[in-house]
Amino acid sequence: MSAELDISYLPRSQSWVKLGLAGNPASGNKAKPSQPVVKAEGSDILAPWGDNNLYPQDIFNLARKNDLIPSTIDIQVALLVAAGYVIGQVEQVNGQDVFTPRSNSEISTFLDNTDIYGYLARAGSDFYWYRNGFPEIIRSDDGSKIIGVRGQQAMFCRYSQHNTSGIIEHCLINADWANEDKKYTIKLPVLSKFFPVDDLRSRKGTNFIYPLSFPSPGATHYALAPWHASVESKRLELANAFPVFKLALMNNQMTVKYLIEIADKYWPWRFTDWDTKPELKEARVDQVKQDLEDYLTGN
Repeated sequence: MSAELDISYLPRSQSWVKLGLAGNPASGNKAKPSQPVVKAEGSDILAPWGDNNLYPQDIFNLARKNDLIPSTIDIQVALLVAAGYVIGQVEQVNGQDVFTPRSNSEISTFLDNTDIYGYLARAGSDFYWYRNGFPEIIRSDDGSKIIGVRGQQAMFCRYSQHNTSGIIEHCLINADWANEDKKYTIKLPVLSKFFPVDDLRSRKGTNFIYPLSFPSPGATHYALAPWHASVESKRLELANAFPVFKLALMNNQMTVKYLIEIADKYWPWRFTDWDTKPELKEARVDQVKQDLEDYLTGN
C-alpha cells in the first residue's frame, strides 16, 4: 500500500485526512505563495496575543463564568472525538471516489502510541475556544518518519514576529506569560502552512509546530473565534452580571418591592405600655423594622 493512499476517514465530517509524507504537489518546486509583511507590534521577537499578550487567558477566565459557553464547547469537542477514524483507501470506481476500509498495522500503531483521541480532545478544545491550534510534530532521530503528535495548549503558545519575507519562524511556549521568565520558555520551529511536507523534509531536528488556524479576515498571527464578538461588545460581561444582579434582587426583595407604612395606632396596640414607657419606643421601633426585613427578604 503506497504511503500517499493511507488515509484516515472521519465519518462525521465526511472528510479524508492523509497520513504519511508522500503526495505533496509542491515537491521539488521552490516557488512559494506570496506573504505580505505586517508592521510588527510588541517586541522584536514575540508577536503578542492581544494588547497585554494574555488574550486567551482573559477570554477563558471571562467565559468560564458563563454557564453556556464552556458546556457548548465541551459538546463540540465530544462530537469531534466521538467521530473516531477508519483507516482505508480511496479508489476510483466508475469515475467516483469510493472509500474502502483497509487494515494498516503501522498506522494503527502510530495512532495508538500517539493517543489520537487525547490529541483530538486537546486540539479540538483549543480550536473551538480560540480557532487556533498548535500541534507539535515529533520526528524520529533519523528524520525518516513522524513518530508522534501532541497538542500544545494554545494558552501557552505565542508566535514570533514575521521575518522580512512575512514568514513566522518560531513558536514560543511558556506556561506563565503573565510572569514571563525566558528561562522557562521553549522555542520550537514553525513549519510552512502551505507546504509543510516539503518544509519538514528540508529541516533538521525532531520537534516542530504546525500553525493550525481557521481563516480569520485580517489576522496575521492569531485567528479570532466568531463568539469572541460577545466579549468585544461587552455582551458576555452583561450575561455574566445578570445572575449576580438576580441573586442580589432575590436577597433584597423588600427594598425593591415593598414600602411599609405603619399606622400610629399600631404602636399602643402592639405595646400596651407604649405611652407610659417612652424610653423604650426607639428600641421597639427598630425591632419591628428588623422583624419586617427578616420576614420579607430572602428567596
